[in-house]
Amino acid sequence: MTDQSTRREPQRNETTDDKKSSNPGRRRRRRRNDKDPATKSWDLSQFQVPPMPGKTRFHDLDLPLGLMHGIADHKFEYCSPIQARSLPCIPSAAMML
Repeated sequence: MTDQSTRREPQRNETTDDKKSSNPGRRRRRRRNDKDPATKSWDLSQFQVPPMPGKTRFHDLDLPLGLMHGIADHKFEYCSPIQARSLPCIPSAAMML
């Protein structure tokens, strides 16, 4: 015979249960800290890409420095053929990437 007064319901652990239910498939992006000295001290001279016949460098397109920093971080050096043809034709090249 089971005494109902001694039976305990499992308690909900709010901190772990809430974390599990909040969209587990998405990762949060880390924001670049503008106050980080490494970010502030970056300049285009740190991203050297030699000219290559038949290829367009991102350097040749006069892109904003912040965008060039991102391109360098991702180790892109030369435009794809469609980028090389389309980026010079639009007023804000940053929108095309």
